[in-house]
Amino acid sequence: MGKSAKAQYPAPGDTPKNKRIEKKEMFFSEKGRILHRIVYFYKKLALSEPMNYLIIDLEATGDDPGWHDIVGLSAILCDSNWKKISEFQTLMYPSSDDGFTLAAERNPGIDLTELKDAPLGYEALQAFEDWIIKSMGLRPDPITKEEHLSKVVLCGFSLVPTYSFLRMAYVDDNINWFFSQEMLDLYTLVHFLTAQDILRTKTSNIKNLVGVCALLGIDRGEEPPFLLTASRLTRRCFETLHKKTAGLGS
Repeated sequence: MGKSAKAQYPAPGDTPKNKRIEKKEMFFSEKGRILHRIVYFYKKLALSEPMNYLIIDLEATGDDPGWHDIVGLSAILCDSNWKKISEFQTLMYPSSDDGFTLAAERNPGIDLTELKDAPLGYEALQAFEDWIIKSMGLRPDPITKEEHLSKVVLCGFSLVPTYSFLRMAYVDDNINWFFSQEMLDLYTLVHFLTAQDILRTKTSNIKNLVGVCALLGIDRGEEPPFLLTASRLTRRCFETLHKKTAGLGS
């Protein structure tokens, strides 16, 4: 028989609640380091090779990526300082029979006549990738496509749903996914920066793009083309955020 283990009693104040508080304090005491990793990871990437940022937005017939279809895709390709290089927009023919009805109900800005003449998903996605590579000053080539697209970082406002729909479209059409594994979500960045008082706001309404524009002092001005509305505003938000946080986390 081995020696019986001596009972271990927690030190005074060493309670689960206090441990959680301590961990929280440790987390936020590393604000500069965390900010560096979350907001400025792309600067570290740029040291090894130039990266382009691709702001994407889409219109769909519903909220379920595994069931509903993309009917509109817009994108803006930017350089490392969030300056616009080129814009892209296309409608996409829905695969389901009720796609047109759902598109009309959910997206009143979509012209159903134009949607009926829109390219199929595979054709639209191929045109999308060709546009990206040409906008980078390169020649579309299946052999070098992976190398080029792997240097493109996907960005957007509340990016996860957009990413999920786009990734599912690639799966459905048997297209290889070559984009960078790094992504930037505007809502997450703004939420973190306001929580840390790095960005000050008098309103808690930053859950939508309009609220974030107001927080960053961006005048939305005239309405751009329907499909590009969110993409253009998102690019301006990223560019403004980039300037406002210059020097932090370094």
